[in-house]
Amino acid sequence: MKVEPGHSSGCSSSHAGASEPSAGIIHGSPHLTHLPTTTPVPSHLPKYCKVTDAGIIAVAKNCPNLVTLIAQDCGLTDASVIAISNNCPNLETLAVQNCFKLTDASIIAIATNCAKLTTLDIPGCDKITDASIIAIQNNCANFVSLVLLSSGGPTDEALKNLKQHLPNLIISGRSVAVAHIGA
Repeated sequence: MKVEPGHSSGCSSSHAGASEPSAGIIHGSPHLTHLPTTTPVPSHLPKYCKVTDAGIIAVAKNCPNLVTLIAQDCGLTDASVIAISNNCPNLETLAVQNCFKLTDASIIAIATNCAKLTTLDIPGCDKITDASIIAIQNNCANFVSLVLLSSGGPTDEALKNLKQHLPNLIISGRSVAVAHIGA
């Protein structure tokens, strides 16, 4: 089941205008696979989500089949992303742009527990280092897309090693020299 903003009954608060996703969408929704919290929402709701760690932790505990989580510009911390990693082993896409509080603990947990991960979108998550890149390299054989900021975060050397290990990987948001490693 995909939750599309404004298209599923009882789920508007899972996208915007609420402090966390509604119990109606979370409880009893074990088949929920995609949770976009920042895609366009109805005009009467605020533009961006107000999803909290508590809301994402509730999603993690009640939606074990989650494949996609998009939580941009939210104040998420390691607690919620680690909960996703511990409860949603089928996660393939994690987009947490501008979640400034996230650290390597989150990404290492995702890489370790979610081996199906293919896409990681983390621009603005400046506390992510080479340790996260090494965890992805060691655990995510199907990883194909990494989006970073143009500076900060993992070193060029770590990204070069990742690209050599995963030749189909596309690295976006970095300098041309890093983005085309091994190309």
